[in-house]
Amino acid sequence: MFGHSLDADKDARHDDYVHVGRNVAVLRFRIRPDDAQWAALNSVGPAPAVAFPVRPVRIHHEGLEPFVADANHAILFDTERPYRRSLIDGEGAEAISFKFPAEVVREAVAQHDPRARDAARVFERGFSRVSSQLFLHQRQLYAHLLRRSAVDPLAVEEHGLTILAGVAHGAYAQRRRPMRRSAAPETEAYRRGLAEGIKELLAGCFSERLTLDDVSDATGGGSPFHLCRVFREHTGAPIHSYLTDLRLRAAVERLADGEPVGRTAARVGFVSHSHFTDVFRRRFEVLPSRLGRALRGGQLAPLRA
Repeated sequence: MFGHSLDADKDARHDDYVHVGRNVAVLRFRIRPDDAQWAALNSVGPAPAVAFPVRPVRIHHEGLEPFVADANHAILFDTERPYRRSLIDGEGAEAISFKFPAEVVREAVAQHDPRARDAARVFERGFSRVSSQLFLHQRQLYAHLLRRSAVDPLAVEEHGLTILAGVAHGAYAQRRRPMRRSAAPETEAYRRGLAEGIKELLAGCFSERLTLDDVSDATGGGSPFHLCRVFREHTGAPIHSYLTDLRLRAAVERLADGEPVGRTAARVGFVSHSHFTDVFRRRFEVLPSRLGRALRGGQLAPLRA
């Protein structure tokens, strides 16, 4: 029944499904920069979805604040909340997406917000921050489905639901520190806009050697101290740490395509092979060369107890 409903998705011409099961469907979504959907009010279709962006995009869910979605996020799409997308990357939009039945999502979210069981929408938030391990988990599951001709459906569904649980945890349990309140609402909007502007800048030039002055000049954000404080309040992360995550997650895509480690390190902005390998291993708990082989072979790591 779930698989049948997914077949009716109006965006199917853009979707490349690698798995459709009763409890989870997995696909790679692509939309060209000249597609009419950029100017339209969009709907996710008949099933809620969690999308992990491969290319950055600006998302504005109806009733929520707009945000820049990059590889550090999972976008939460609710069937009852239309949205608009805005172009950031000149190549368009691309994401690895997981679709789940609404009742499955409700159960996952209710572990952190019991009101979700009876709410009109299964997702009251627009996005979730994604840890390094959660990012790696969804990327490994996609590679497994893409490259293996025979898969164990039970294992695939359990991995998919574990990813959903991680997304719900990131969105609801690990609540970011609220931005410092101001007497003037327009000041709050300015600070939010500044932080999102920094995110968009980093998403577009993460491989470059940036300074805080560069960021300030590009965003009109004032002093370096002000930039750092506003960004951390809004995202929960320092600017450099956020940038490092973007670089490493871009590297995962390149390694999955077979690019040599040294070339990958240089192209995503690291000064040396050794520095890249050290930072990569500390973030992902695996060497980049080993991860690249695992992704190309479609190996699926066992779930941790």
